[in-house]
Order: sequence, then C-alpha cells, then structure tokens
Amino acid sequence: MTVSSPPHFVIFPFMSQGHTIPLLQLSRILSDHHRISVTIITTSANYSSIKAALKHDSISVIDIPCQENIAGVPPGVPITDKLPCMQSFITFVEATQQLQPQFEQVVRSLPPVTCIISDGFLIWTQDSADKLRIPRLIFYGSNIFSMTMCNIMAQFKPHAGVGSDDEPFLVPGFARFKLTANDFEPPFSELDPKGPALEFLIRQQKAMDRSHGLVVNSFYELEPEFNDYWNRNYGPKAWLVGPFCVAKPRAPVATNRATETGLRIETETHPIGLGLGFGFGFDLL
Repeated sequence: MTVSSPPHFVIFPFMSQGHTIPLLQLSRILSDHHRISVTIITTSANYSSIKAALKHDSISVIDIPCQENIAGVPPGVPITDKLPCMQSFITFVEATQQLQPQFEQVVRSLPPVTCIISDGFLIWTQDSADKLRIPRLIFYGSNIFSMTMCNIMAQFKPHAGVGSDDEPFLVPGFARFKLTANDFEPPFSELDPKGPALEFLIRQQKAMDRSHGLVVNSFYELEPEFNDYWNRNYGPKAWLVGPFCVAKPRAPVATNRATETGLRIETETHPIGLGLGFGFGFDLL
C-alpha cells in the first residue's frame, strides 16, 4: 500500500506586520488542523522575529538574504511599517525582486511543493511559480469589501459626477452605499491617475490574473455580497477562509512577542473548524 505525502505549502509573507501576522496564523491552521507541511520563506532581517513569534516546531522557516542598503529607503529598515512615504514603499517592494533567484533555489531544494502562497506585493513570485509550475495563491492584508470597492472605483469612476472629494456618490452595483473620494487612497481616488503607484497596481493586476486565486482573511458570512460580486465580475476567485486569528495554538500561550521588529501575534484559544478546498486536486474539508 502506497502512502501519499501530505500537501506541502510554501508561504512567503511581505515584510510588514499587517501582512506577516495573518500568514503566520494561517500557517498554524494549515499545519495543526489540516496536517499540511508548511515552509515559510522570509528575509534574514525578519527571520528571528518570525521564528520567535511562531514558536512552532512543525513549521519550517527559511531565510534568504536581502540587500541591506536600498537607494531611497532609510538604512536598516526590515519592514515597511517604518518607511516614511509611499515612494519609499514602492522602492522597497521593487528591491525585493533581487530575492527571486534565491527564492527559486530554495523552493527547488524542498520536498515537492503543492502550492505557493505569497503576498500580492511580491509580484515576481508569480513568475517564479510559473517557472516552477507550482500553483500560486495571493494574499493581501485587506478584506474583499475594500478590494471590490477599489475595483469599482477604477472601473466606473463614480466620483466623476460629484463636485468635491467630500461629496457622497452612489456605488455602482450597491445602491444602498454612499462613499466619497476621500474614503480611498490614490490612485483610486483620482479621476486620471498616473505615476508609480498606478504602474505598481497594474503590475500587481497582471500577476494576479495569472494566479490560481486569492486567500482572504475573512469569512463568507461577513461579506457575502462582495465576495459574490468579486468572483462574478473580477477575479481571480477569492477564497474567504478566515478569520485566521481564531487559530488555536498548540501551546496554551495566547501572546507571543518578538523584540527585533515588535512583531506580535495574539490568538484566541477557541477551537476552529476551517474548510479549505483550493481545487489543486485535493480537498481539505
């Protein structure tokens, strides 16, 4: 009798607490509740904080070195929470592409990988996934409501008919909602957006179109109409498989801290029943 190996997920969080912490929680869920082998890949600057915050022997953490001094970014900044402006953020994100050869080398060295879950800001990981012929799922820190609203703004520009950024307008497809341009950040709030932020979003969208879907830290009962609208009108398919914060840790410790970057995970000690089925030839129900 042949015993098949469990699925193996590689997770690559973006270097920001709001993006890293949920994926560490998801790692616990995959490992503890679905017996999936999980490998987290991160930069050397974030390795020790992730290891200290995770404290999970069954989850592997592998670090790859990143350029220390990036032009346009303050020296010694390991996470984007400490960046001074949006332009520095884009420069920081673009510099992560230097990690691509080492990322691919690490993935090739691992036991067969079933799926890569990487942050949407790490656009180049889609190229790596295509090259390695591994399905990639994308993670963003936001919910499906905000992503749907931003896409509606970009597609329909409902704010074109108002006189100021504070004047409410109706949201196409959601007549019971009224929003203002000030509810959005550029470039979504702009009628004729241009510049690096727009170009960055376009690159993200092109990579997203080639992915196998989105993993969203939410649950369908919380925002069903937005999930349905997204999957019907935009895509790729969004899988609402959260909330990750209710993952029950193995140890009875509710809070873990790491001193280097202030990374902090708080988890409720409630049991969780999470259903996953991403369509990769297996179901985790």
